[in-house]
Amino acid sequence: MKDNLKYIKYIELYLCITLLLYRIGIWDYKTEHRGIFIVLVVSYQLALLLGYICGCYIKIRPGRKIAIFEIRTIRTLFIINIFMVLLNAIRMSGMNHFGISDLITKIIRSFSDFSASYRAKFEVVSTNVFGGRIGTIVLILWAFIGYAVIPLGMFYYNRLKPLDKALFYTNIAVTCGGALVIGTNKRIIDLAILALIYFYISYINIPVNGDNYNRRGKKKRYVITSLILSVFVMILANKIVGSRGIGSYWNASFYKLGGLVCVNRNSILLKMFPPILHSFLAIVCSYFSQGYYALSLAIEDGLVHFGFGQTSLWIVDNFNLNDKTIQHAIECKYGWSSRNLWHSAYTWIANDVGLVGVVFVLFFIGIILALLIKEFKAKRSPIVFILLYYFTITIIFLPCNLQMFQDAYGFLGFWTAFMLWISSHLTYRGSRDA
Repeated sequence: MKDNLKYIKYIELYLCITLLLYRIGIWDYKTEHRGIFIVLVVSYQLALLLGYICGCYIKIRPGRKIAIFEIRTIRTLFIINIFMVLLNAIRMSGMNHFGISDLITKIIRSFSDFSASYRAKFEVVSTNVFGGRIGTIVLILWAFIGYAVIPLGMFYYNRLKPLDKALFYTNIAVTCGGALVIGTNKRIIDLAILALIYFYISYINIPVNGDNYNRRGKKKRYVITSLILSVFVMILANKIVGSRGIGSYWNASFYKLGGLVCVNRNSILLKMFPPILHSFLAIVCSYFSQGYYALSLAIEDGLVHFGFGQTSLWIVDNFNLNDKTIQHAIECKYGWSSRNLWHSAYTWIANDVGLVGVVFVLFFIGIILALLIKEFKAKRSPIVFILLYYFTITIIFLPCNLQMFQDAYGFLGFWTAFMLWISSHLTYRGSRDA
């Protein structure tokens, strides 16, 4: 039981730190409905924790194997995914032909102005780029399993042949290039989270009665790797997000985050750190805290709300339901952009169940996360590793947005893996009972 609680302990600590950044960070948020806001946020974190604890007491047996996620399919998946990621990058960058050299040129140019690349992606019309509507359909179909390819490679890494390892690293390279060409760090952060999960699980999965020296050695490597990855991602995020204006103008008298939030020049963080780090702190505090501010703005309209809007995949892009979301209501009332600013995962989930209903959703997420940890410790399974990756991304971005559900790759990949995991247990139980 004690070992099982380690994962949620780190998650809760992280969420408390993001709340601290919201409270004492360098942005002077004027929290709306402060009392209700505090009750909601505390309830959300407690629900996640209690759900996880309850999940630790639920018995679960490993499910059956999922054929498509077995190691014999990995090379084929690697090759297809490389092509699909390149196709998506070419289309997102607005190109009307399949040109690798032109794509590399765009990636190099993006380093000089990430903000221009980021803005340009919103002007791309899918029918005017390479592949047209057929390309869109192909990418959507691949999205059902595409997001799982790199996690699978990580899971099977020690069993991969040299050629497969080369394809694995090529997948990582083209994925990072695809993110850079449109001026975003989303997939790069996701890959860093994947690496941290892999190293952490490698550590916790050592038997308790095993070699203590080996255990300490793995823990040391995990801590060092975590620090290196964190520093790398922070530097890259500072470069990419800072290029959109906040990094250059945050300290200007005219600048307001989202047009509403001024800098708190009396912040303790500005006094604790040297001026050279202030721009970096402005970006970090903005990234991890602005969603809480949007949550406070959502309280008036979001306490009771029912809809079908936990993902922008169809809200904005397909069924034009944006005007029925809490995010749209906040934008109309306060001017807080529904597309360019964080709103927290809580408000996205609340589009379906209301802000009070989010408590029950997080309780359920906590239960599932505990079951995944227990199952993986009992028997390493690729589908469980993939779901741990998906759920961890979802939880880490709770203060920001519903990260896994913001595009086709994440949304379809999440539900595909989750339903396969559920079905693996249902069919496995049925075969035992027969």
